[in-house]
Amino acid sequence: NVRSELESAPAKELLLKKMIEFIKNNTNEYDYILIDTPPTLAFEQMNAYFASDYLLIVSNADTFSRAGIEQTVELIKRAREQNEIYANPKPMKLIGVLLTDVQPETNVDKYNIEKISEFCKEENIPLLEDVIRSTVKVREAIEIAEPLHRYAPTSPAACGYYNVALEINMLIKKDIVKK
Repeated sequence: NVRSELESAPAKELLLKKMIEFIKNNTNEYDYILIDTPPTLAFEQMNAYFASDYLLIVSNADTFSRAGIEQTVELIKRAREQNEIYANPKPMKLIGVLLTDVQPETNVDKYNIEKISEFCKEENIPLLEDVIRSTVKVREAIEIAEPLHRYAPTSPAACGYYNVALEINMLIKKDIVKK
């Protein structure tokens, strides 16, 4: 299968980086290229990291996801160390953690948000201000294969994603100005 061929390819961690560099060098169509990876620790993660200027950890606010955030931060640290040996390394700047499918009025989510916030402070990682509130509209949009912003544009989740996009855009632009 294709995945096993990719996993055995030489410099497999750089395949996506090379493809994105080709796109950037041959078109001016994109301001941002978003890479959404599955929540695994497989080579897809490393490929995405090596291809990225900025990283965002997207997670739920539950016990297992808290552990996943911690594992992802450690994987990013290892990727940064490995990245230094490659030509033209990407900065892989971690711009924050975004919490999704959150019910902030529940005690369990309040507790987990507090624990995630503590971890982020310890690691000096921003926890994005906006969270994506839990709503059935997200599942309904997925079910009918319709983007949320079209299916339920005024839902709390759609508004949250819009605000997060603005926040991320501002963070990246501030970082670019600093450079």
